[in-house]
Amino acid sequence: MNTKVHSFTKALALLGSCVVVATTCGVGGADEKPKAEARAPSAWGLLSANKACVIFREYRKTKVGFWVVVVTAKTHAELEVIEATNGYVMEQKKWVEDEPTMDELQHRAMKDGLRYVKIQDKYTPEELEAARALCQKENVTE
Repeated sequence: MNTKVHSFTKALALLGSCVVVATTCGVGGADEKPKAEARAPSAWGLLSANKACVIFREYRKTKVGFWVVVVTAKTHAELEVIEATNGYVMEQKKWVEDEPTMDELQHRAMKDGLRYVKIQDKYTPEELEAARALCQKENVTE
């Protein structure tokens, strides 16, 4: 009986390890966009006649939990303020990218006249300059 329990425990540990590797490495899909297109900055909020612009860095955050024989992983996107233009100050620097938060940011954009620009995690200086240029455009049609 003890050998069966030991074998079962080893199998669960191996399964848990596979789950951790699969969730942290990610599984590629056929619908992935080309890398160059995914790296381009994107704008939302007021796309014309904005008073200020806020540039966010978008990244993924994963929380992994271990319980006796179960491994869980939750991943969500977060936005972090990199810089703002025209003297605008955004007190909160990190935002979880979910529906209520995006609604709140859109409401703030309408109230304060803001354009938001989002760039990817581990951005290059060229990508940051492209985001700044997008902030300075009179009208954005993305």
